[in-house]
Amino acid sequence: MNEHWNYNRLYIYPKTVWRYRYNPFGEREQKRMYQSPLGDTGEEFYPWVYYMLGIDNRQYATYYGVQSNDNGVLSDDNWSQIARLDPGRPMTFFYPTEYNVYGNEQSPKLTYKYLDGNWQKQFKFYDYLGSERFTILASGQVINYKQYSAYGETLLDTLGFTRQGYIGKEKDVENGLGDHGVRKYDYETGRFNSIDHLLK
Repeated sequence: MNEHWNYNRLYIYPKTVWRYRYNPFGEREQKRMYQSPLGDTGEEFYPWVYYMLGIDNRQYATYYGVQSNDNGVLSDDNWSQIARLDPGRPMTFFYPTEYNVYGNEQSPKLTYKYLDGNWQKQFKFYDYLGSERFTILASGQVINYKQYSAYGETLLDTLGFTRQGYIGKEKDVENGLGDHGVRKYDYETGRFNSIDHLLK
C-alpha cells in the first residue's frame, strides 16, 4: 500500500534559535530570539537586545525589545492605543534600559538603569582585570557584590543575575557562554569554543 506521508506526524517542533549581529570589529550589536517552539503570538514574545556601540566598541546604551506576530492592539497604562498589530507582519518594540558613562577604562564607571519605573544612577567598581566587583547607588548603598572563579565563572552575584560579569563581558542565558565578540567563552573550563577569526 502506497501511503501518503502524514506531515503532522513528521513535523518536528523547532528548537529555540537565537541570532546575533556583529559590527565590523567583531563586537555584538544585537541579539534576538529568531524562533521558538512557543511562537510569538498571544502571551508569547520574542525578546531582542540591541547595543548602541561607539567607535571604540564600548556599549553606550542597551535597549530591550519584544517582537510579536499577533493580531491586536497594544495599549499603555491608561488603555490608550499605542499600535495596532497585523497578523503575519511581526512588529518589534524597543525601549531603553541602560545608559553607560565611561572614564578612561573600557568598563563603564557610571550606569543609569531603568528599574521599577524609575531611572537609577549606579556607580560601578572594578578589579585590575576589569571585572565588576560591586555597585553602589548615589546614596552610598551597596546594591550588588560579585566574586569570580579563576576562569571567570560568577560565584557570587547578590542581585541574582546581572547582564555583565567577568572582564565586563556578557554571559548569555541561552547557552551559558560568555560573549567575547564573535568568539564564545566557557567560564567553567576557561576556554574559547572557536579559534580567533583574525588568525585564520
